Amino acid sequence: MASKNYPTFREVTRNVSLVFVGHHFSQGAIRPYVPNLIDIGGIQIKNKPDPLPPKISDFLANASDHGAILFSLGTNVNSADFASDKLSAILSVFSRLNQKVIWKWDGDRIPGNKSANVLMEKWVPQDDILAHPNLRLFISHCGLGGITEALFHGVPILGIPFIYDQHINANKIAEDGWSIHLPYDNITADSFSSAVNAMLYNRTYAIKVKELSKLYRDRPQTALETAIYWTEYVIRYRGAPHMQTPQVKMNFIQRNSLDVVAFLLLSIFFCSKAIKMLMSKVSPAKLIIILDHSADFYF
Repeated sequence: MASKNYPTFREVTRNVSLVFVGHHFSQGAIRPYVPNLIDIGGIQIKNKPDPLPPKISDFLANASDHGAILFSLGTNVNSADFASDKLSAILSVFSRLNQKVIWKWDGDRIPGNKSANVLMEKWVPQDDILAHPNLRLFISHCGLGGITEALFHGVPILGIPFIYDQHINANKIAEDGWSIHLPYDNITADSFSSAVNAMLYNRTYAIKVKELSKLYRDRPQTALETAIYWTEYVIRYRGAPHMQTPQVKMNFIQRNSLDVVAFLLLSIFFCSKAIKMLMSKVSPAKLIIILDHSADFYF
């Protein structure tokens, strides 16, 4: 319902001073931006990681020889609800690895067949773990936040997407060369083992993500500093209306240049009508004479 105390949605959209986008041009999909649309991809990433909980810190410190793996599926997917054959396959593969594995486990009961190299925790500081030098692989559902953090810290991803944009994200980073996309339905002991070992021992994935990470991090300001600067900028200039595109004040016809298109179509229509009318008044004999004289004039 409309309210006298608040502007309408249409009025609000015409008075937007600033739009922050969780993106960075190095990730591809180059877009022609207006001045008040600012990229702040990775704003949630800290410049300096926070200290890890002692249990996780000690666990990662003991992974200096072979490295460690982080397995986290975010908040929307509970890995404890995996089908029993999927869980058994994953745990059997982890038990054969030399790497330590930190698994964000949301269940109340820890599986009895968990090996000693696997640490299951209900909550893990994902960004801080990805920043650890001993981390070598991130097994992820491919949410945008996790992908951004892995890209920033240069950690390759084994993608197991489930919902929303995760399938698109998983395909995109696999195409970019720093991930393998493994659908949940395709998980078996063999497929999971093959994917994990490829990510760990085929150096092309790690090399590629390090290259992309360098591009992603090379900015004049951090994402947070950028957001702060432009927020203060629009405050200093009372909403900075000079940054807004004129399109916000235009109606649908003006915004899509339909008036220009209509003018051009009408011009073509009337020109074609005029030519047809002219042609109908000129006999074929006169037209031949005109063309003949025209040829004599030019040649």
